[in-house]
Amino acid sequence: SCVLLIRRDVFEKVDGFDEVLGNYCEDMDLSIKVMNAGHRILYIPEAVATHGESRNVIKVAGKRFRDYYTTRNGLYLIWKYGTLFHKTVGSTLFILWYVGVYGIGHILLGEWDRARARGMGLWDVLRGRMGWRGL
Repeated sequence: SCVLLIRRDVFEKVDGFDEVLGNYCEDMDLSIKVMNAGHRILYIPEAVATHGESRNVIKVAGKRFRDYYTTRNGLYLIWKYGTLFHKTVGSTLFILWYVGVYGIGHILLGEWDRARARGMGLWDVLRGRMGWRGL
């Protein structure tokens, strides 16, 4: 688990969380905006946080919820912040790994709903369909 502490003035300066992300990758997006605004991010490995929400999300929404949002939002961040290299090579590798390798793994395990969620995440980001989506 991890925890993020941020000064309110910095949070407001970078316009907070990107609303289109909803769940998953919103912390990474915020961190990139903070660094792009000239602020430092400190990592303190001794800090300990207990975060039970991930287990609850998986319990309530299921793993396909996580699979959809991590696929869609991860690719969205590559396109939002990446260089031309990241947008081409990085996107290709991301798609091959998250949709191809994981998707095939899900199919081999009979987890069709999870494979479909990854495909839906890819399809939605390609169409620009962002924001909350009930699965």
